[in-house]
Amino acid sequence: MCTICNGMTEEQSLANVRDQISRFGWSITAVEGAVDDEGVFPAFAYSIGFTRHRLPEILISGRPTEEAYQVLNQLGNGIKRGLRLVPEVRLTIAGLNLFFLPIASPANVLLTAGAVYQNRQIEALQAIWADSEGHFPWEQAIPDDLTQPLFCQLPNRWHYCQEHQPPE
Repeated sequence: MCTICNGMTEEQSLANVRDQISRFGWSITAVEGAVDDEGVFPAFAYSIGFTRHRLPEILISGRPTEEAYQVLNQLGNGIKRGLRLVPEVRLTIAGLNLFFLPIASPANVLLTAGAVYQNRQIEALQAIWADSEGHFPWEQAIPDDLTQPLFCQLPNRWHYCQEHQPPE
């Protein structure tokens, strides 16, 4: 998965991302989960390529990599057909009940997108998924921010939200 871990230079990896964007319309970057002194950070994946069309990139956290790719590719295909994602929209994709909210600081999370787009403003939405009982993290009796960290900012009407930063 990690192209740099598999021997590519940073420039080669970014060239690979740019090539995928030109061929398919977007690329997907997956960030492996980690454990550090500050806690456990589940894996997350995000799109790169929608920024060039002035559309938000999409991030999903806490899902297996293959499933995250499936969700992001289905969303990308929908966007190609005219789907426009906005905050607080609900969709069912790949069997997941999703709710989209803006990411508070995309440049601090979507690092490869930042490298690709350099000085351009990046906007991003987090695809937040409901648990097996249909509850989103802020609706759970005990909010589960370990399984699905939220990089987004919840509207004021919801009292729960913690902004997480991935490990470096």
